[in-house]
This record gives sequence, C-alpha cells and structure tokens, in this order.
Amino acid sequence: MRRFLPILLLLGAAAGCSAFPQAGPDAAAPAAADVNPALLQRQVVAAQERSARLEVQTSQLAEQMKTLGTVVRELQGQQGRLEEQIERLRREVMASKPAPPALSAPSRPSGPGAGASSPSAARLANLSPENAYNTAYRAVREKKSREAVVLFREFLARHPRSVLAANAQYWLGESHYDLKEYAPALEAFEKVLRQHPSSRKVPDALYMSGLTHLRMNNPRQAALEFEKLIERFPRHSLTEKAKGQLRTLHQSGNNVQR
Repeated sequence: MRRFLPILLLLGAAAGCSAFPQAGPDAAAPAAADVNPALLQRQVVAAQERSARLEVQTSQLAEQMKTLGTVVRELQGQQGRLEEQIERLRREVMASKPAPPALSAPSRPSGPGAGASSPSAARLANLSPENAYNTAYRAVREKKSREAVVLFREFLARHPRSVLAANAQYWLGESHYDLKEYAPALEAFEKVLRQHPSSRKVPDALYMSGLTHLRMNNPRQAALEFEKLIERFPRHSLTEKAKGQLRTLHQSGNNVQR
C-alpha cells in the first residue's frame, strides 16, 4: 500500500490542476461574441442607401442646373431678337415718314465726333464675340450710329466667321443708313445677301436695300429688291411693307417695270 501512495498523490494533484480553466488563444472569445452581426449589417445597408440617395440628388441637381442654363441662354436670345425687332420697327417708322433735313438732323448723329464718349473699338479685343456684338448693338439702341459703325466694323474684322457676323453686317448697314451714308449702307446689305444667304437677316437686308436704292434715286432697282422680298418670303412681316413701297412707286409714276 505504501508503495502505491506516491502514485496516488500524483494522480490527485493532476486531477486538481485539471479543475482550473486553461488560458489560451480562445480566452478573448466571449468579448467578440458581444458584437451583433445583424445590427452591423443593417448599419452598412443604411449607409449604402444614404450614399445612393445622395448620388441621385446630385445627379438631379446637375441636370436642373444644365436645364436652367439652357433656359437662360434661350431667354437672352429672345431678348436680343425682341430688341432688334423694336429697333427695326422704329427705323421703319422713320423711313416711312421722311422729315426735312433740318428737322431730322438732330435725331441722327452724323459727325465724326458722335459717340466719342463711348468705348473705343479697341475695347472689343478683350471681349467674347457675344459681348463684343452686344457692345456694338448697344450703340445702335442708343442711336450712336457713328460709334456703331466703328464697333461693327471692328467686330467683323475680329470675328468674320462668328454666328453673329450676318447680324453685325446688317446693323453696320443700318448704321450707315442712319448717317445717310447710302453707298456703304448698300454695300453692307449686299454682303448680307451674298455672304450669308441663309441668315434670318436676309429679308431685312432686301427691304433695306430697297429703301437705300430709293434714297439713292434708283427706283427701278428699289422695286427689284422689294419684289425679291415678296417672292422669296411671302409670309414675312416685311412683305406687306414691301408691297406698300411698290404701290407707292407705281402710283408716283416711276418707271419701275423690269
């Protein structure tokens, strides 16, 4: 019995040691079990949904800004066209009611110093074609015909291929016409017809060519211009005016037959 006592003691000690928990790599497992995978997944999904909504809103905002820019450009174009129509109507009224030179002179600046306080043509060098054109056209609206001639010539020299070149050429002719410089006015109108045959200014150029020929005492050529307008643009707003000019020419006894 005494021989087996040491063995029994060793077995008891071993059993006692096995009763205590062993420390090891798995000791931290209870802490990791505190994380809720389902909650984490929901948070990730929610973040992804918020990101997707922001992307959609950003895209919609960009599209709205693009649309707004298009609308603004269209409104600016409409404003420019309305201003041109108003100015054209004003000039037509003036042309249809010629006044004696002594009375009409004050309303039409014709001296070389006219518009001297306005910007010089050199200013156009720092402007875009659109802004340069608007600067020149502003002189037309302000009845500064001499300045308008200078600015439109400068515009055409700098931007001969601009989409606004036909308009600039036309208003150059109008400005010369206002100054009673009929030869350069006619040249400008004829350039519109030759160089920009598809421009919407062609009917205006035909009508003004007719008026200019009348001022140059060439009724037959004036009648030809009015007839071209009537034949090519039967529904244009200037067509009735051209017909009226033709009736006046016939009634006045001028030989306007081809």
